Amino acid sequence: GGYNFNPYLFLGAGIGQRFVKGYSFPVYVDARFSFSNKRVVPFVDLNFGGAYYKNQVGEKRDLYFAANFGVRIRHKAQGSHKGDWWISAGFETQEQAWCNSGLRVGYSINLF
Repeated sequence: GGYNFNPYLFLGAGIGQRFVKGYSFPVYVDARFSFSNKRVVPFVDLNFGGAYYKNQVGEKRDLYFAANFGVRIRHKAQGSHKGDWWISAGFETQEQAWCNSGLRVGYSINLF
């Protein structure tokens, strides 16, 4: 979850679960910057934090980092802004454990 400070900047926090050569549980700060306030706009998303990692060899705690670049599409219904679609590509890495690239698709809901 997080907060949109304005149409361009979002700051939040997250927790995830990954299974890449073992189990990983990243906890991170999420910063997202949109380059405009139009309906369709490019954005960059950066996550930084720590992760607990466990596999057959052992357990450890590592740094976690992810960077994504994509497009935000505003969803409007009956004249009001309902939410945003987020489509991006990028990579994530956990120090010394793994590096992964991929595609992300998400939807955020505007409650107010």
